[in-house]
Amino acid sequence: MNADAYNDQKRWADSGIFKSPLFDASSFQRQIDKIVGVSPSGHPIVRLIWMWDARKWENTEWDEFGNATQGEWRQRYRALTVEIGNNDYVDISPPRWALEERFEPIAIAQSWELTRYRRVVTETPPFMCRYCHAFKWISIDQSEGHMLTCSFCGEITELNTIQQDVWGEVPRGGWYNLLPHIGIIANHSLTCCKEARALGETCYGTYALPSDRELGRLRRAIERRSKDAETNPHIRPDLDPVQLEQAKRWGLQAIQDVEVQRRGELAEIRKAHRPSKLNIAYSI
Repeated sequence: MNADAYNDQKRWADSGIFKSPLFDASSFQRQIDKIVGVSPSGHPIVRLIWMWDARKWENTEWDEFGNATQGEWRQRYRALTVEIGNNDYVDISPPRWALEERFEPIAIAQSWELTRYRRVVTETPPFMCRYCHAFKWISIDQSEGHMLTCSFCGEITELNTIQQDVWGEVPRGGWYNLLPHIGIIANHSLTCCKEARALGETCYGTYALPSDRELGRLRRAIERRSKDAETNPHIRPDLDPVQLEQAKRWGLQAIQDVEVQRRGELAEIRKAHRPSKLNIAYSI
């Protein structure tokens, strides 16, 4: 497969594009390990991976109590998903090399539990307010999630919900996620990232092999981290600094995910607020 296919998103579903190109990934990984080190369990703290090879488990079906009953392996980095009929689909990943950072289970256990579940509304909002019987009663400005405030009487109607287990237990063998800022290995122009952000998209740049550029960035990141460790009295000496930074970023991401979820809650309620004889479940 040549670089032309890697740089043309219309060809990202071509046959064979999922195969990693010829490159001595093992040798490059050894160079990374010399710079960043390995975890106490012997795993790379930062690892090189072809994005098509990165997969994650997602729960897809649940019982009435929110417990997962079925799931499937999906591409971790999905550029798009193509429907192929018969309720089947194919995930398309960017043909890029990537750097991932390792999260030790003990470092992310608390944050993982906070983001493991999502609240799912299991009933349709009533057509009329249960208190004053007004029509078109939901106040979009004052309602939040499953707590609906009436625009007329101000009373709150609480919809029935369950906590749906999305991610399952924290991975016992550790967890890898894209390294911030330099995770996707690619060449970039002066404007490509800005243009992608304006469209709300991820910038994948143009295809590039892992090189000394990435190794240099890792060296500079380690130097900055070491300086922080010397001047920050709150860093415990018995805790690996990389794990601490990983835990901080994971906690921040959890907060950001909650904010994004809240912004979508009222839109989902507005969409679901229609007269219906069916008991429709929707997630928020």
